[in-house]
Amino acid sequence: MAGTSNVYLLEALGSGLGGVLASLLLIRYFTSFQIARLLCLLNFLGAASLTIRSGPRRKSGPGWRWLEFFVFLVLPFGCPWLEKMSLKRLWSGFELVAARNSVYGNLAVVQTQGTRSLFENGLAAFHVPDPAAAEEAVHFALLQHPAPKSLLLIGGGVNGKSLPGAPAPQPGAD
Repeated sequence: MAGTSNVYLLEALGSGLGGVLASLLLIRYFTSFQIARLLCLLNFLGAASLTIRSGPRRKSGPGWRWLEFFVFLVLPFGCPWLEKMSLKRLWSGFELVAARNSVYGNLAVVQTQGTRSLFENGLAAFHVPDPAAAEEAVHFALLQHPAPKSLLLIGGGVNGKSLPGAPAPQPGAD
């Protein structure tokens, strides 16, 4: 009975430590491929320690050589290349401006035909400039007054802003 309770206690401690480690350290400072590389290396070290404990190491031909090549060459040096290739394929058709992991999700800024878009976890959060959304925000405010002549919209949100170099909206223009 004591052995079973120790297993549950260690499992709970490991889960808690893993959650804290992932949210406070891994996601903030490492890319997804770096985290995968670290987990792969930890799994390989665990398998190697179990193999060493179980008896003499048996080489079963070229399979071990490929595994050693993968662990010592591809993992440390191949991950940035794999990540670039993955992002290029994921955002094909767009020009990827930046991509980062945050504690809130994966953020990517892409550009196409003068419009920049922010994607959070693959879903579009907003586009800049977005004249249709900005005009909608202005029209809602205009409906609040019976005879508006001018409007000052403060805090119009992201869609009301324009990119540097983009033409500013002209008052009175539809």
